[in-house]
Amino acid sequence: MNKLRLNLKNQAIAVVCVSALISCVCYLILNSVGTYLLDQCLSKQVHVEQRNKEMLQSLQEYVSQQDLHVEDTNDIDIWLDGQREGYLMMGIYQNDQLIYDSTAYRLGTGYFNKTYSESETDGFTTQTIAFADGDAQVLLYGYYDSAYYTTATVIEIGICVILFVLLFVGWFSKKIAYIRKLEQEIKILETGGLEKPITVRGTDELGTLANGLNQMRMALAENMEKEAEAKRANYELIAAVSHDLRTPMTSLSLYLDLLREGRYDTEQEMHQYLDKSREKVVQIKQLSDQLFDRFYMSKKSSVQLEPPVKAQFILEDYLSNLVGFLEINGYHIQAQLDWPEAYIAVSMEYMGRIFDNIGSNILKYADPQHPVLLTVSGSRRQLVIRFENEILLQSKNPESTEVGVRNICLMMEKMHGLCQVRKTKGRYCIQLAFAAERE
Repeated sequence: MNKLRLNLKNQAIAVVCVSALISCVCYLILNSVGTYLLDQCLSKQVHVEQRNKEMLQSLQEYVSQQDLHVEDTNDIDIWLDGQREGYLMMGIYQNDQLIYDSTAYRLGTGYFNKTYSESETDGFTTQTIAFADGDAQVLLYGYYDSAYYTTATVIEIGICVILFVLLFVGWFSKKIAYIRKLEQEIKILETGGLEKPITVRGTDELGTLANGLNQMRMALAENMEKEAEAKRANYELIAAVSHDLRTPMTSLSLYLDLLREGRYDTEQEMHQYLDKSREKVVQIKQLSDQLFDRFYMSKKSSVQLEPPVKAQFILEDYLSNLVGFLEINGYHIQAQLDWPEAYIAVSMEYMGRIFDNIGSNILKYADPQHPVLLTVSGSRRQLVIRFENEILLQSKNPESTEVGVRNICLMMEKMHGLCQVRKTKGRYCIQLAFAAERE
């Protein structure tokens, strides 16, 4: 039934129809077998002729006791109704004329002129009964086994009704058992057991409900896993940033102690200590700003993007400012700009932060003796910006939390883009991929 995609209501109707059909077929089989067995048994045990004679003898006694005439048909009806041992058919003839007919009595019809015929006595037991006004021929036939057949029929019907109920209750019990199973599995979910799948059976309402619960379970498990991963990443980030903050703060404390205690020989040496202190303060501020950006973006589930605009119109100014900034700081930029006819939707706030972080990373880790490669390429479906540079020798293995890069990746993800970082021998490459939007 589930394969036919029936809902519970249609399934119940179908089960009732099938159960009724099976019960009817069962009744026909039981009735045929029961009738055959009763025919075989009763044909040996019941002697209809003997019973007919006994009934006729009883009638004779009744007629004699009541001093009945042949025309006293009402009294004869009373006697006939009082016979409970079987179904009797009786006719009374006097002078070869029909005086009484039990069939006409039961049907409520009148008698009609009918003469006695030998051919009509076949199967009947004939006996002369002495009435008060003369003798009469009485024909009698009794169905003495009808009670057995009636009882057998009632038993057969009872068996078929029980079969019908069992079939329907069997189907219903399976549904109840499935509901109880779902209840137990939901209780497991309530205790946090998200790893145990929900049993899905069929395509009816219960199956749809179970499938929905299973999807919810997987979504909850995935969300909890992501949340745990985010907490773990934030914890690791805080630990790493704390470690990175400790180094410049220790140096800053040392320079300030030297200045406070006057442990310098010349004014030029004092200014050197001040410059180094300021450099450490700037470094601490950058780390704290990056950490703030990280938590600020993590809390925002979504970002409002600007309407789609041609990529060159949005990014050209940002790239020009970044190139100018790097050149002022002694870097040479080799640019290969092949702007595609792509329209992108971005957050202006995020774009400024992304290029600020890229510029800051290049100043920290790029070797100014080698050019920085800037490439813009793509198609109508995607825009790709790539920065590639040589890594400064003393910075090949710098102690860094890479908070800036993580922030770039997070901001690109919120703008439906992608950030990829690749490190090879002595070279560093960061690539930004923007998904193209419709105009």
